[in-house]
Amino acid sequence: MLGIVAERRRDRAGGARSVTDIVSYIMRLRDEAKEEKILDVWYRNILDESPQGAMYEMKFHLAQCSVRTPYCMEHLILTWPANENPKVDDIKGAADYVLEKMGLSDNQAVMSLHKDTNNLHLHMAVNRYNSNHKLVDTGGGWYVNLMHKCSRELELRYDWQFQTGGIYEIQDDEVVKASEKTRISRGAKNFETYTGQASEERKLQMVCSKIFNLAKSWPEIHEELAKQGVVLNQKGSGGILLVNNIEVKLSSIGRDYSFGRLVKKFGEFEPAKDDISVKPDPASIFNQAMPIIATNSWAEYTEARKIHYERYQEYKNKRQEAIDKYRLLRNKTVDELAEKFEKEWQIFNAPKDTFYNKRQEYKYIVAKHRSEQYRMKKSLGKVKNEVYSSWPARPYIKFPSYQQWLDSRRDQQNYNADYDLYYNRRSMGVIEPLDENAGQDPAAAYLLIGLAGIQNFRMNRSVDKGYLYFEQTNFGLNGVEKNDVAFVDYGKLVKIYIESDEAILAAMQLGKAKAQGLGSGNQGGGCHRRTASPKIY
Repeated sequence: MLGIVAERRRDRAGGARSVTDIVSYIMRLRDEAKEEKILDVWYRNILDESPQGAMYEMKFHLAQCSVRTPYCMEHLILTWPANENPKVDDIKGAADYVLEKMGLSDNQAVMSLHKDTNNLHLHMAVNRYNSNHKLVDTGGGWYVNLMHKCSRELELRYDWQFQTGGIYEIQDDEVVKASEKTRISRGAKNFETYTGQASEERKLQMVCSKIFNLAKSWPEIHEELAKQGVVLNQKGSGGILLVNNIEVKLSSIGRDYSFGRLVKKFGEFEPAKDDISVKPDPASIFNQAMPIIATNSWAEYTEARKIHYERYQEYKNKRQEAIDKYRLLRNKTVDELAEKFEKEWQIFNAPKDTFYNKRQEYKYIVAKHRSEQYRMKKSLGKVKNEVYSSWPARPYIKFPSYQQWLDSRRDQQNYNADYDLYYNRRSMGVIEPLDENAGQDPAAAYLLIGLAGIQNFRMNRSVDKGYLYFEQTNFGLNGVEKNDVAFVDYGKLVKIYIESDEAILAAMQLGKAKAQGLGSGNQGGGCHRRTASPKIY
């Protein structure tokens, strides 16, 4: 189950307008065609249990309050996975639990249970002013985090499918804050996504947190890190870890291991001594590959990108070198001419023994200097034009992304689609199905023949829309067997719900079968091999 706090109105419309808009939306008052999708409706602290009556009571209550905020209504949403159908009594209990934790149990609320999407979901429109006409600070200000915590607690209470998201997770049947060390930067995540190997940042999180917790001084930290081939240095006001020529910020190990907090714990920073040998143990994880998901062509992509930017940097350096050479010539010419002018003015200002027309000589020198300046500018202008024409300013050309690079490779001869198949951990997967006219939307059973990975999952087809659910058997609370949906074939969308290696690879096989007709053994039936390789995002 996922708990969502809807974004508050940006136009800051408060009072009666907010009540009308939110209640009308969740009750589908402005869209009669969707009324049949409302499964149930119930109210809290409202006498007239009808949509119009509820709106009138909420507006009347707000009129009696001293409304000083434009956000007088809260829109909360509880949603369940497509394969989960909880009981209505359990849903009501979950709604009461969330409102109680949010501090809104004494407030007016309208709740509507919808089935107009693939997911069963509950809308709650809550008046933030309680029966005492006081504004409730929802969740103490941290309402989003509190909603995530309530979601995990309700999953335990009603034995619903566990879902990830937010700062809370379930460990040993308890709701705890998600560990900081499980979060890595975007660059490290991209590296893992495309290379299929654990990043150095993830390895450092696995090693360094234990060292920092057990160490009692800076020398002990440096000694233990050296055994792993890691060097800790100060950089600016923070710290960095250096391993395999890769720099990782110290704060990325975890919030509790930032440079400032380590200084508070161990005192002023002490650099590593020169006699410490940084030689990692052969059994160290930094000398071993930690595969996550295999991908073949990422190494070629990174090498091509490296060559592209190296050539661009080489061009910039040569162009800058020619420009600097011209600037040196210009400065030298200007300085020589200025020195010449200064000497001529010194002679002009020197005392003379004979009488002469000083005014006439002054005009002559000024005209001469202007003429020489003009010739100098004209000469330097020609040199400048030659330099800039020989090295024109080249526009910055950004190297294409990995996906764009893969698309360009598909036009090449002898292209191997399997070589570029990859899974992107940042989002879930869109894969291309067969032609819709072929009647294979979603996948037909014969497409799954010979796909060993998919045979490890139990396949069920939904009655209403024909979606294929692939389940794997897990054990929930008290050892009770529980079938969790690993991934679902929605036709044009295959969505992965359990990010295990088996589920990911099985979904990739399904995408390959749908998009290219492999493993079917059917020579008719509209199985067409597509030219584009399927991608799972």
